[in-house]
Amino acid sequence: MDQIKNKTRHPQVLKNGAKKWPPFAWDLNHWCSLLKESLGDRIQVRIGSQNTPDDEIQWERKTRTEEIGINKFFSKDFTNDLEEKQEWAYFDYKYMAELFPKELLDKFDWSFTGLAGRNGHDTTLWIGTKGAHTPCHQDSYGYNLVVQLIGSKTWILVSPEEYDNMAPTRVPYEESSVYSMINFQDFFKNSRENIFKLENTQAYQIILEPGDILFVPRHWWHTVQNTSENLAVSVNTWVPCQQDMEVQLQEALVRIQAAQTARLCNREELDILLNPNEEDVVNCDIRKLIELSEHLAKQLAENSENQTPTFFPNLKDFLPLASIPFSILFSNKENKVKRRKTEDNNESEPDSSSVISMYKVLTSKSVIEAACKQLTKKFKNKENK
Repeated sequence: MDQIKNKTRHPQVLKNGAKKWPPFAWDLNHWCSLLKESLGDRIQVRIGSQNTPDDEIQWERKTRTEEIGINKFFSKDFTNDLEEKQEWAYFDYKYMAELFPKELLDKFDWSFTGLAGRNGHDTTLWIGTKGAHTPCHQDSYGYNLVVQLIGSKTWILVSPEEYDNMAPTRVPYEESSVYSMINFQDFFKNSRENIFKLENTQAYQIILEPGDILFVPRHWWHTVQNTSENLAVSVNTWVPCQQDMEVQLQEALVRIQAAQTARLCNREELDILLNPNEEDVVNCDIRKLIELSEHLAKQLAENSENQTPTFFPNLKDFLPLASIPFSILFSNKENKVKRRKTEDNNESEPDSSSVISMYKVLTSKSVIEAACKQLTKKFKNKENK
């Protein structure tokens, strides 16, 4: 039992574990047809650059959205054209329940992993060209199970125990995501301070090939990049964890701060503060967010001892990822890193307005956890009277 429990605390991989899963048999032509049947001839994709001109991470706000033909997106000519322009395209973070009919969603039956009752309704789709990536972040809720269907992706993971070394930030704000200020795509562009923090930090790296299944434990930092020459297709499911009720309250408290800060920002500051999908925060009802926070705190106070236990997949045949020091992981960039260290002696995080700087303080982990504890205590005291 202890061995199984220990497996749930570290990243695990099952090579070729999904090769008998029905969706694994689908090629790119089939995926192209499925999307056209459900969405018509055109989709919106994010376009990003392989090489950013500045030192900042390529946040979603720094990419652009284009509507293109589905046939074009799946064509080799489009991939080659992006390669010449040093760009990438991503049809990412798509909830399959919003794309496909029930009969298709039922084919994504996760019971082969031991997760009975989960299917396409609980699945997210990612299709991207070479270089498409997500900045390093930590998912607030649940754990993650990923299946690589076509092409390959490189995953880099870091333990949540390294939280402070990962330069955590809630800027840009996105509900349920804590970003890292570490630039993994252009590592030599990191600040001298961040590089020093990582010198004794361990990372986990794996290239997922078609048919591989990856288990990402709760709160593990990760950054992902498509590395195949053609399109890469993967799906994942986030599975709730016992601790999610407390995290819901923490996220509600962060959202209150994001909403209050957004009211004070000009357009330039809003572009820094918010991820594009969180623009509605500007006009949301803060009073309702406060009421939601109190409701969640009351629930937590009443049910802290009776939360639903986490249900894990069958990890018996999975193998743990081996850790490697950052110094080895980025050894091919060592000279650039050394030059950066010696040249930039006065480097710090990019300047922020006083409004955003205050938001960063108020949404730091220690402040939010303390507020969560205090609010929950308030309702526990009422319950005991």
